This record gives sequence, structure tokens and C-alpha cells, in this order.
Amino acid sequence: MAALVNGRLDKINDAYHYGGAKNSDAVVGSFLGLPKNERGGYFDRYIALRINASKDVINAIGGLEVPVTETLNYDDTWGHLHIHFKPGIQHMDGDQAVSYARFRHDACSDPCRIKRQQQIEHLTMEKLKNDKFNDLTHIAQLIDVIRRNVDTNLTGDEMKSLGWAFRDLNIVDVHSTQIPFTSDRITSCCGDVLMPDDAGRVKIVTEFIGPYRASTPAPSLDALAAVKPAEVRVDVRNGSGIPGLGAKVADVLRRDGYVINSVGNANSFDYDTTQIRATSKTPLAGERVRSDIHLAQATVTPIPDPTAAATSATPGKIAPALADVTIVLGRDYVNVPDPAAPGASTK
Repeated sequence: MAALVNGRLDKINDAYHYGGAKNSDAVVGSFLGLPKNERGGYFDRYIALRINASKDVINAIGGLEVPVTETLNYDDTWGHLHIHFKPGIQHMDGDQAVSYARFRHDACSDPCRIKRQQQIEHLTMEKLKNDKFNDLTHIAQLIDVIRRNVDTNLTGDEMKSLGWAFRDLNIVDVHSTQIPFTSDRITSCCGDVLMPDDAGRVKIVTEFIGPYRASTPAPSLDALAAVKPAEVRVDVRNGSGIPGLGAKVADVLRRDGYVINSVGNANSFDYDTTQIRATSKTPLAGERVRSDIHLAQATVTPIPDPTAAATSATPGKIAPALADVTIVLGRDYVNVPDPAAPGASTK
């Protein structure tokens, strides 16, 4: 993607090459049209991965099973790129996966390469999440990869906090997109570059940062009261591993008038914190549910796509159902009293 780097049109990724994190902050922040912070920059923190990071991470987790959809053949000895893949599930080590993600010599060139890069990123996250690499060998390998390949201004405590906050991340909540482009252009400085669609860029940035601005006020009690439980369909998924917790929450919500679509288990039982995933169909529905289950620390994640809110129930028991709100219960809900129980406080 083209951007102004050092006063000239260049590939946006060259910003780091010419001036490190500080120059990347200026170029990327300006390109996206973000507001500057009090320090005169655009971003508070940065994480830069060195060229071998992806290869080393994939090798550390034992490679990836990648569904290849077309025959890919290409050799570039100068660029150290050798690709020979056939359609079907292919096991790839780090070198092969990175080469696959770099391939651009097909019908749609750069846009298809971006899709392959996103595919490899998602497959890596899925394997890290599902295989739970918690034995000493894998942990040591992954820590070594980070030490060798990551440049960041995050402190050690901040990295620990981020790791703790994202330990229950569900892959369905990870969304990828591309800045749209209008054309490509051959430049004297850097070969073929994509020319961004400015209107499309503004739309994507607005959708991404809009709900998360710190200046967004908390919903008022009157606004929450205006949400009618009888018009909100809820899926309850027990991710705590504690039997009966999903049924308990479903009963609480039924008494408040909510429509319970289904009750079942989440994709795993290692959720410590409760997550509430709400579609944009009913504004503030997620916040109203959080209020009615009396768990202020539960996170509410807005999901624009109404088909993306549902979380799979236990195979063979309950099929995923379309809902306005999906609750994934964590172990933090255990000590929440039942408002209907004798002596329980609803304050």
C-alpha cells in the first residue's frame, strides 16, 4: 500500500526501514487519519516483529496444517522464495508457511497474498489456543522466539497483563480486513504499489476505533432501561467448567423476561472471565444483560455481524443458534448471588 514516507510516495512498510518505530508511528498514524496523542504521536505502544518471527513461531509449535486451494509454483533464488504446493491440506514448517504467505504470482496478486497472510495468522492463533502449548519445552521455545524477534516499548508487566487479558480469546472475535485500493502504480522508488481508496480507508478506521474511544460515555440508566428483555434473544455458554452454571444464569435471565435461545457448553472450560458478545441489531443489549446478571466486570464485545455472536455448544447436544447476545460464562461468575435467593441483595 502506498503512503508518504519521508516526503515521497513509497510502500508503507518502508517507514520502519527508514526510521524505525518513531517513523512508522508518524507514517501509519497519518495514513489512517488518527488523532495525535498528548506526546505528539499517534500510538501509545508498538510491537515490531523481525523478519524471522513468523517462521520461528510456526516451527516452535510444530508447523501448521494449511488448506491450499490452488496449485502454487514459483522459484526466486535471489529472493529466497521457493513455492511448490498442490491443492489440499498441506503440512508446512515455518519456512514453507512464510513462503506460502509471501506468494503473489496468481490472478489477484497482492490482495490474494494479504488473504494468505491473514490465513496463516489465524491458523497460528488457532493452534496456539487449541493445542495449549503449556509444557516446558514449548514455553521455552516460544519465549526464545520472542526474545530474539520482537522489538517493543511494552514493559514486562504490561506484556504479562496483555497475556492475562487475552488468555480467553476466542478466535471468532478476531477480525481481519484490508484497506481497499483503487489501482496499482509502478513507481521509480519501489516498484509496483497499491493506491489506497481514501473513502474506504476512512470507513474502516471509523468502524474500528469508533466503539472504543475513551471519550465514549457509559450508557445512562434510562438508556439501559429502554432495552426490552423480551426482544433480546440470548445464548448462554458455560466456559467455567462448573456444572450447572449455565442453567443458573439462564434462569436468572428468564425471570427478567429474556428469550433464552439455548444453553450449552462453550468451546472450552478455561474461561476465567465472563464475556458478553452482542450484535449491533439491538443497541446496548449487551450492557443491559451485563447489568441484569450483576457482573460489572464482564466484558462486552460489539459484533457487527449478527451471525458471529453465537459460540458453539457441545457437539451433539445443542446446535449454535442465532442470538442477539451470547454470554460465555467464566469462573468469575461463581460468587455472584442469585437475586431471587432469600437474603440476596440486588443492589
